[in-house]
Amino acid sequence: MFYDSSNYFQHSGGVYHNNLKIPKVCLSIIDTPAFQRLDSIGQLGIVRRIYRQATHTRFEHSLGVADLARRVMTELRKKRKDVTGTDMLCVIIAGLCHDLGHGPFSHTFEFALKDSGIEFRHEEMSVAIFDHILKTEPKAKKELFTYLNEQDIQFIRELIDPPKEDIDRNFNVRGRGKEKIWMYEIVSNTFHGLDIDKMDYIIRDSHHTEIGLPCNLAFISRCIEGVDVSTVTIKDEKRKRLVWSQKLFDDISNLFNSRKLLFSRVCYHKKMYPLEFQIQKAIKLAAPHLKFCGSNGRMKNVLEALKDVEAYIKLNDHILTLIENCDLRHDDIREAKKCIEKINRREVHTTIAKIRLAGCSEKTVEETIQSVFKRYAKPEEEKLIYVLRHLHFGKGVNVNPLKEVLFSSRSKKSNAEKNLFFESSLEPEITAFVYGWYGIESNTAKEIFEELKFELKKCGDKIFVESLFRGS
Repeated sequence: MFYDSSNYFQHSGGVYHNNLKIPKVCLSIIDTPAFQRLDSIGQLGIVRRIYRQATHTRFEHSLGVADLARRVMTELRKKRKDVTGTDMLCVIIAGLCHDLGHGPFSHTFEFALKDSGIEFRHEEMSVAIFDHILKTEPKAKKELFTYLNEQDIQFIRELIDPPKEDIDRNFNVRGRGKEKIWMYEIVSNTFHGLDIDKMDYIIRDSHHTEIGLPCNLAFISRCIEGVDVSTVTIKDEKRKRLVWSQKLFDDISNLFNSRKLLFSRVCYHKKMYPLEFQIQKAIKLAAPHLKFCGSNGRMKNVLEALKDVEAYIKLNDHILTLIENCDLRHDDIREAKKCIEKINRREVHTTIAKIRLAGCSEKTVEETIQSVFKRYAKPEEEKLIYVLRHLHFGKGVNVNPLKEVLFSSRSKKSNAEKNLFFESSLEPEITAFVYGWYGIESNTAKEIFEELKFELKKCGDKIFVESLFRGS
């Protein structure tokens, strides 16, 4: 039934030329508080304070990924007779639900927890919220189980948070057998990161921030048309994998470069970290004090909500408004309110320098920055801060994902798929931004910059230090 257009509803694609088409059964998930919460979580978090038009949300992105899942599975069904309507629905639902677990301001929330020594993965929370919907929403459970069984539900969980390979290069999966292991690459590709999640956020985020990127809508269509499944041999083991047409090599290289450029120009914009710094500080201060209604009506604070899905789904970007209006008289809340006021008044740290690391270890650069900072010991309000930014292609600084992408040969011979690694422009970067306190004087900022430049020269000639201070 999921090949019949009458079983789909249409939704404005926002950045796509055509409307999104999503199975009507998915409305039983979409029309729940747990999913609607995504409309109150910005796709780019605090970026909207820099790119004011970037007001799109995780809700829109999730619908976009679901539609791309439909398009990919429709294409693969034309090429493979073993793709069923149930398979198709499972992949679509996984695309729809893959970001359910994001917290306030998306990744900024995760960084705040990490700084507090708390391990948190939004993928795991996405699975927990999906299960919560099935448990607490009778309509959703009834409609989904009209078409799916328990094995299919497990398949969706595994698609949202794919397992990693074990020491024997096997996947511990129960949703589908080895003959359909390739389906785990569609929503979240653990091999190289070429997946529909990345495709949608690159197109959507670049559209809303109005930055030009090599990857565009035409590429998305070509990529979907050029995908296939084949049995490949990797280290003497045969496995079914997604493969792409060789003619897409340059396009796929552009996709990875677009991811790096998006992070460089938007997510890691020089003005981002001072805003993130204040938000993370505010959340960490307020977390033990803000209460949300959890399971059995028990009130849970932000940290306790991480273990209580019912309380967690109350968290969204409005957390700053809750802090501002909190009437609790506690030093932590007062300090958290000051952080938010600094953001609203733009009284945040100002950029002094950008450092491009080349041939020098991160540890050495950090130690050098910290040694300079010690000479300018100031109260908390006048503290120097810095951040390291890793600009890569989605799998880490030392990983070139093109080495892992499989391309199909133009030859019609079976098992002709192979890795192609031509000369490409995939060059990762590590940069550091150094920030001075709000209202820092020009002479002091210049002095700090010159000291950084002098000390970092000892690390080698390739390291580059650029002044970004624009004060009077």
